Amino acid sequence: MSGKRYTDEFKIEAVRQVTDRGYSVSEVAERLGVTAHSLYAWLKKFSPNQAKDQELDEAQRNMHRHLARLDECPGPHTRRHPGRDQSSSELRLPAFRWITPVMSAGRSGGA
Repeated sequence: MSGKRYTDEFKIEAVRQVTDRGYSVSEVAERLGVTAHSLYAWLKKFSPNQAKDQELDEAQRNMHRHLARLDECPGPHTRRHPGRDQSSSELRLPAFRWITPVMSAGRSGGA
């Protein structure tokens, strides 16, 4: 058998008590006669940050699709770096030589 059904308005108000008013999940759940598990599920579904997270997830998916298409196309816009060995992920650095200062022979203190 299924348990009690709550309206979305009830759930949203319960979520607001946690997010806006700062009450703990266990305190709100006990006061409203619901399980903490249900309240956590409502927080996940109705919290104010949920819409922002969904927008960010979609933007991130779009960015990954776009970058994948760029990697498939040859040309200067690819993410492949000319100094990077394509078979490995390590960057090849140009050879470089230490330059040591040449010390001139000191002045002879000739008197």
